[in-house]
Amino acid sequence: MSQTFALDIAKFGKKFGVQADAAARKFALDIQGDVMLATPVDTALLMSSWFIGVDAEPADKPMTPDDGAAAKAAAIQTLASFKWGQTIYLTNNQVYAVPIEFGHSKRQPEGMLRVTVARYQAAAGRWS
Repeated sequence: MSQTFALDIAKFGKKFGVQADAAARKFALDIQGDVMLATPVDTALLMSSWFIGVDAEPADKPMTPDDGAAAKAAAIQTLASFKWGQTIYLTNNQVYAVPIEFGHSKRQPEGMLRVTVARYQAAAGRWS
């Protein structure tokens, strides 16, 4: 998450009366869900591999491909202790995630993470 995006979330929280850490948790979970939806699905392993970490990249690995439920549950647990000022990471540990992100998929040629984060950055700017 860029510093600019973090500041926009703080402005959003201040404007709408939401604490910044709660707003950041919600944004992170929403971004994770939207990135999963944007992920092309063949075996669902790539989609199931979007994990969230706080102050460090997560080391989680999916046990089996699923609809992302395990990664979402892990994210909720990880973010429960998040406090404003910490860094939230959203990563995918599949070796083919980077090629898919940068155009090696006919189903999602513009990527998954980049387009989702850009959409949220634009929205946060409008709300602040």
